[in-house]
Amino acid sequence: TITFTDNLELAGYQVTQNTNTPSSWTTISGTSVSKTYTATSAGTYYVHVKDGAGNTSYKNFTIEEAAFCAYKAGEFVKEFVYTGNVEEFEVPCDGTYKLEVWGAKGGDIGVYQTGSDYKIVNGGNGGYSTGEKVLGLNTKLYVAVGGSGGGGDYHSYYKFGEIAGGWNGGGKGNLTSTSTMGGGGGGATHIATKTGLLSSLSSEEDRKTVLIVAGGGGGGALRLGATVHTAGNGGGETGNSVESALGGTQNSGYAFGAGQSYNNISASFAGGGGGGWYGGYTQAEISGAGGSGYIGGVENGYMENGVNNDYDGKAKITLISFD
Repeated sequence: TITFTDNLELAGYQVTQNTNTPSSWTTISGTSVSKTYTATSAGTYYVHVKDGAGNTSYKNFTIEEAAFCAYKAGEFVKEFVYTGNVEEFEVPCDGTYKLEVWGAKGGDIGVYQTGSDYKIVNGGNGGYSTGEKVLGLNTKLYVAVGGSGGGGDYHSYYKFGEIAGGWNGGGKGNLTSTSTMGGGGGGATHIATKTGLLSSLSSEEDRKTVLIVAGGGGGGALRLGATVHTAGNGGGETGNSVESALGGTQNSGYAFGAGQSYNNISASFAGGGGGGWYGGYTQAEISGAGGSGYIGGVENGYMENGVNNDYDGKAKITLISFD
């Protein structure tokens, strides 16, 4: 609301976004007049006024970004859980957002043989990545929450064969007998400005659309009576390695966005590598390595290895400030 006063009769006013004298005026009359003005965007505005003698003057005011948002800073939080699909998110207000992603856990496995001990090897935990990003109103982000690697034990399977890797890049494991089994690697969780699985964004141009990634953990594996090889945790700058199976790094791994599967090596069984910016490897008869995280598309980024043990991944977007 703008109030004009003059000891002479008022003649007109106008609001502009510059100091130039308006070419047209909205007519007003009287010595004290109030009018309302509705801004459609943030910025600095100038209120011009003239009186009956032709005298003109102006005064400026500023409309902040926060005036165009239905939320207060810290009030808007959007959480995402695993669905097996890429989810579209439309930014509700101009501002700075905190992005958080957690990679999925690799599959736990247990092997059993009549007359022998029952043993369990847990899949590697998923990683955590966070950072801040300035985003404009109606910008579209695409969130892919990784799924946990397949696992279980011999009693839960009706036939030998493939065990699924977690959605969004987890490598496959397999069950070959009552005493040999490898779980699937956990899938990565990522946020990008282009839709698709992380592995589909491998071109140099598409990688620029990826804002943040949390790596998935490797799948557990064991032959009854053999040495237990703990599965590699995912996330961080480098996913955890397992013996000769290396974890994903910032510039190398099994593949961009995908962990290695048992059928990519000459082995009777193996745990799948975790998905990530680069996925983890696996080797014959051992658990899979973890995939790496990534924070190259955000500011004030931070990554941590092996944080999520809740199986499936998750993601969260929080409006933290208006800049």
